Order: sequence, then C-alpha cells, then structure tokens
Amino acid sequence: MNIRTDSLMNLMRISDSFFPIGSFTTSQGIEQFVADKLVNSENLVPVLEAYVNNLWSSLEVPVFREALEAVEADDLERLINADHVCYASKLAEESRDSSVKIGNNLLKMTGSSELGSKFRNCVDDHKSPGTYPAVLAVLSHELEIGSSGEVSLLYVNLMEIAAAMVRMGEIDYLAAQEAVQHVIDSVPTPPPFGEEYQSFPLADIESMRHECSNNRMFMS
Repeated sequence: MNIRTDSLMNLMRISDSFFPIGSFTTSQGIEQFVADKLVNSENLVPVLEAYVNNLWSSLEVPVFREALEAVEADDLERLINADHVCYASKLAEESRDSSVKIGNNLLKMTGSSELGSKFRNCVDDHKSPGTYPAVLAVLSHELEIGSSGEVSLLYVNLMEIAAAMVRMGEIDYLAAQEAVQHVIDSVPTPPPFGEEYQSFPLADIESMRHECSNNRMFMS
C-alpha cells in the first residue's frame, strides 16, 4: 500500500475519535450485548470477529469499494445505487439511522470534487441516504486516500465497540487493544459487490432491543 505522507495523515485524521462525525457515540449494539450479559472480557474477541466477518467485511467494505469505483468513474447513479444497497441491507432501524447520521456528518467534509458536490445535493434532496461507507468513499477520493479508506472503515468500526466496552467498564484499555489486535490479524477477504451480505442475526436482534431500552449511553 503506497500512500503519501499527507494522505496518510488524512487517513489517520478521519479515523480519529476527535474527528467530528459522531462515530464514537455509537456502540453498534454492543451496549445491549452487555446489558443482556452476552459479551464480556472473556468472549469479546469472537464477538468482534463476528462483526468483522459477517457485517463490516461482508457488507460495508464491498459497498465502500463499489462506491469508490463509482466516484473514480464519475458515475453518480452507480454511487447512489451502492449507497441504497448499504442502507437496505441493514435490518435494524437503529443500524440504518446510525450509518446515515455518521455518513451525513461526514458529508459536510466533502464537496471539493464535482461528483462529491452532486452526491451531497442528492443526499440533501433525499434521493440517496448518505450511509457512512458510501460517503467515506467520496471523501477518500477527494483526500487522495483512495482504497486505503477501507482501512479507516474497519478501524473505526472496531474501535467503536472496543471504546464502548471500556467506557462501560467491561474491560480496560490494554485488554481492548489486545482484542482489537487479535481481530486485525484475521480480517477476511471481502466478497465482491453484488455478493455482499449481512449475516449476524444476534447483532440485529440486540440493535432492535437497544432501540427500546430506557437506559442508554450510546446512540446505537
């Protein structure tokens, strides 16, 4: 992976919890996992692996890649289609809303390209939802990060859950980093767009249960 210093710094910037898009206000349903005593420090790694294998690598990365190819080909219709596929593939309303809220916050950072401006207008006009993976692809192109943007996608998703576990007092910082490192070492090869899938029913159920919870620290 060859990437210039300025592009690498931008990659780190958009992956940081300080980046103002609200990604670290979500737990991706892990808060409900904890409330239902389904995850703890002992089984966090297999739960993270399930998220990576059956949601992020299997759905969000293929969408990101398709969206990036669409941007590079200056194909707005193809970009909008990828965005809609991502939105429609998320079964829980909370998961859809979370992706759109983060994506729409990220969208405010885009617009330096003609296609980016057009896509932003489409989202503003409710012609496209503006999910996080699709918008990240637009920004990755504009910042000249390119395909390296999928590293940010996976990293942010992983750290959302790890950070939530720490904030809930379930694990300490060192244990969180060890769990993340273990998962990083075994990230699978994503399927091509058109064969993307989401297959983590328990996460969908916990997200739906989280929507009805009266005691919540996190948006999702």
